[in-house]
Amino acid sequence: MSLFAQDSDASPMLAGARVLPVDFELDETSAAERALELSEEARSIDGASIGVSLVFSGTRQDMGLVSGTVFLAIAKNNQPPRALTSLPVRSTLEEVQRRARLHAADMLRQELG
Repeated sequence: MSLFAQDSDASPMLAGARVLPVDFELDETSAAERALELSEEARSIDGASIGVSLVFSGTRQDMGLVSGTVFLAIAKNNQPPRALTSLPVRSTLEEVQRRARLHAADMLRQELG
């Protein structure tokens, strides 16, 4: 959320944000489906016009790395949620999260632009 809320002019536009623990048990199909569900849930629960979600599917590897795919989905107004993109990643979990947030911000910019 801090990525979007750092600018004091932007923060009133945020209805809410939640961070859920990473579930390393999700396969890619389940992660993509979960991303769709969470984007709709974010939109409807928070009373927002747009809900965005990011869900990781992958494995832990040696030396603190994770490898897998981040699925990004968006639910906009009263349209059905849709998956917009997937992002293959291999890095530390913190770096994967940072890249996913930047990718989501760009996705949102394109949707609103």
